[in-house]
Amino acid sequence: MGKKMLNKKDKQIKQDINMLEYPLWMQDEKLPSKIPDDKGFIWQDREGYVYRCGYKVPTKLDIIYLMYLLYRSQQEGWQEEIELSRYEILKSCGYASCRPADYERLEDSLERWKMVGVKFQGTFYDGKRYIALSFGVIDTWKIDEQTKKLRIRFNREWLTRIKNSSYFKYLNFDQIRSLRSPLAMRLYEILVKSFQSREEWTIDAKKLAQKIPMKEKSAAHIIPKIKAAINRINTNSAFKVALIIERPKRGQAIFTFRRLKGQVDEANLILEKTPMQEDIQALLSRLLSLVPEKHRSKKTIRDMIMRALRQHDEEYVRRNILYANEKVRKPSSYRAFLDQSLRQDWALGWWEDKVSVFKANKSVKKNDDLEQEMILREKVEKMFEELSEEDKDKLREQALNELPDNLREIEAFVRMQMRLILRRRLEAQEAPIFKAA
Repeated sequence: MGKKMLNKKDKQIKQDINMLEYPLWMQDEKLPSKIPDDKGFIWQDREGYVYRCGYKVPTKLDIIYLMYLLYRSQQEGWQEEIELSRYEILKSCGYASCRPADYERLEDSLERWKMVGVKFQGTFYDGKRYIALSFGVIDTWKIDEQTKKLRIRFNREWLTRIKNSSYFKYLNFDQIRSLRSPLAMRLYEILVKSFQSREEWTIDAKKLAQKIPMKEKSAAHIIPKIKAAINRINTNSAFKVALIIERPKRGQAIFTFRRLKGQVDEANLILEKTPMQEDIQALLSRLLSLVPEKHRSKKTIRDMIMRALRQHDEEYVRRNILYANEKVRKPSSYRAFLDQSLRQDWALGWWEDKVSVFKANKSVKKNDDLEQEMILREKVEKMFEELSEEDKDKLREQALNELPDNLREIEAFVRMQMRLILRRRLEAQEAPIFKAA
């Protein structure tokens, strides 16, 4: 019997999706100690879900106990009342040994669930429509004096709703238990619900924090917590999720979660789009637009351009692309020629001659894209040269703040980012560049 219960493929728990989207427990372990005057705890979201607890609030350990009890009820034909030993529950929930304090904590957990009530104010979706509903979780529990086993009676409405639900998911008990982190477990519940009928889900960071709920209020504090939770989910479960983080403006972050299937590289499942990365992508696109179309989509070409950008500035890379375009006679030799040109700066003398001709005939060709780009670059360089040392220090500090950690030590990227900032401001016609202190 015990062996069968520990079989992972058998430990699939049916759960109504409403009870995944809306919290039955709180991931903040310290919350129970914050209840004033023992009056209980009330949490309400904006959509019309009210959560009440007249005792200590259930947390991560309590939901694990409850899931195992629900699993046993389902295993026994959805019995409304089940009887089992405290030892069985603790061992099945991952305890290596069982101490008196562990038995007490389990009993305390049952008391917590007995004091929980939830109310859906027209927000419970039964698979066809939204309805109003209110129920508890556990009605009664006691210890049999002779056998010392627990006798637990579930709330009939709660259990029946799960049993008859057409809007549900099966959860793997062992995988959820292995997540360990309260935030990872709560985020897992929300993602399971959110991927019910789609492969991608987007939400504002602050709205997600409210939905969980989290104590963190600012995007800067929410982001690292969610990233850590996603890493834990991907590492400890078969549920694989990619996370894309975008920051459209200061103080705001947008999360896009994507459900992945099959074999995935767990080391590259989080992409954070910083302003710097957006600038680099724009720069890379501009440089690739100079490459002959038949070579533009080749990964090797993109890689050699990015490698050159790590060591040199934009002008260096640009002139060598244009040089290769003009000098290569056989298209099949383009990649090798460009590679050597970028490594050895074959274009230097040729470019100096071009610039001299351009300056001598500046008034003749005003609509050429290359010439317009050179004019813009000259303005940026002039703007940079006219900055005071103090303003250059401020510009450098801004560039370092925009760069991700792994690029701050690469001086070429720092210099390039400083000029990209000036270019942004120049294109937006912002002046003055720095306000006087």
